[in-house]
Order: sequence, then C-alpha cells, then structure tokens
Amino acid sequence: MLRQGKKRLPSGQFLQGDAFAPPFGNGSFAGGMDWGMLHVFGTASDYLANLHRILSPGGTVAIGTLVLSGRTIGDRMLNLLHAKGEAALPESRSDVETAFSRLFDIDHSKLAGNMLFLQGRKGKH
Repeated sequence: MLRQGKKRLPSGQFLQGDAFAPPFGNGSFAGGMDWGMLHVFGTASDYLANLHRILSPGGTVAIGTLVLSGRTIGDRMLNLLHAKGEAALPESRSDVETAFSRLFDIDHSKLAGNMLFLQGRKGKH
C-alpha cells in the first residue's frame, strides 16, 4: 500500500509503523483518519488512545469501522472475520460510540449497513 501511495502521490511522505507505538510526539497532528482499522483491534485495545495522544488539542479525527448492526449478512461476515483471527470481537454501534466518546467529542455519527462513520475532535478529555 505504501508503494501504491507513493506512485499516486510522489511528493507525499509515507511511513510504515506500529499503530500501538506511533513514532510521533504528543499533539503532533491537527487531524487524523482511520479507515477500517478499529474493528481489527477493537475498542478494548490502546488504538484509540494512541490516536488521541498524537492529535493536538481541538484536532479532528474521522474513522470508518465495521460494527454489528442487525443485518444478517454483514453481522455474519464480521463474526467470520473474528473467528478467522482477522478482526477483534465484534462490537455494536453503541459500544464503539461509547468508547470513542471517552476520548473524543463526537461531531457526527452515521451507520451505513455495517459500516459506522464517526467524526470527532480532541476535546478536554
């Protein structure tokens, strides 16, 4: 993926790293985006805390993650990913929103099928 990104944006800076030990100081970024990673690690992990740590005060964050939604096919897929070790224990929309809101002020939340989109900002947590 890094090679593909570099091809598409030659002037961009790309870094491969550990989501649980990002090589950035506190408050390094004014914004962050996560697409499809939170359901891999789960809200019980330190993933959101690390995202929070590297954002500056008032920084914005947007995530897209798979959640249980009562949709039979989507929920089965998410449970299968978990059974195969490809995703954390599936969580509901409210579980993810609650975990997210412990660290970020939620500005927007939308569920589309099994995909939950959250946008928030680093407040005074």
